Amino acid sequence: MCLYSKKITTPAVDKYLTSDEWHTKNKSDYALYAAVNRSIESIIENIVGMVRFEDASCEHLNLMEIVKSTFISESIFPCSVKGVVKSNTNCY
Repeated sequence: MCLYSKKITTPAVDKYLTSDEWHTKNKSDYALYAAVNRSIESIIENIVGMVRFEDASCEHLNLMEIVKSTFISESIFPCSVKGVVKSNTNCY
């Protein structure tokens, strides 16, 4: 079974991202995204194979979930959630 992380947004963000204003401001980005997506799908279907790609994608996502659940509690981040540096390092 392939695991997918749930996206977390607020209702206000969801509403804005589906608004005409957002789509109008980002029309060129959506066109570029669609062209790139068609190209990638063509490569996957004609060279890699959809089943092989989906299997590899699921394996990657499942392994990433294992990494997150195993190491998130041990991770020490240099910045707080608000982006304030907690140590003598940067937020990168």
